[in-house]
Amino acid sequence: MTLTGKRVVYTAMFKYIASGAIVSALLMTIGCSTTRTTKYEWGNYETALYQHYKSPTDLGEYMAVLKLVFDNAKQKNTKVPPGFYAEYGYLLLMNNRSDEAVHYFSLEREAWPEAVSFMDKMIAVARNENRLLPLSSKDQNPSEKKSTQSDIIQENNGPHIPEAPKSLNSDDE
Repeated sequence: MTLTGKRVVYTAMFKYIASGAIVSALLMTIGCSTTRTTKYEWGNYETALYQHYKSPTDLGEYMAVLKLVFDNAKQKNTKVPPGFYAEYGYLLLMNNRSDEAVHYFSLEREAWPEAVSFMDKMIAVARNENRLLPLSSKDQNPSEKKSTQSDIIQENNGPHIPEAPKSLNSDDE
């Protein structure tokens, strides 16, 4: 092989190696990008939830973060994660804001069809239909005694425990 033939081979190899290096560099740059895309809008939820667990009495700030998540999701045209509307509705319900709670339970019901039966029950609780336990002492009128779950169990002579089928009883044999 002559010197010119070697030069042609080396030039071709250099082109392949150089183009491979450029493609590799581009792929690494794209793969290491810091932009994080998620399916749902989470906002500052993790931090707010942690702060809420540390200090449960500061409910206003936690509710504000959830509300901000809703607003950001609407602005970005993304979905709110499963359970967010229900969680916010529950917080409203615990603050005796039943009408607003029903609204958010309905939003959860519409956004997540798998939650329909649970949200229907929560809506019934918020509307004060079908409720066993009072939400808070503010809900109870002292002259009106509402039944609690333990009262209902005592009225029915204890919890119902079914008898074992005869085939399982050892003294029948």
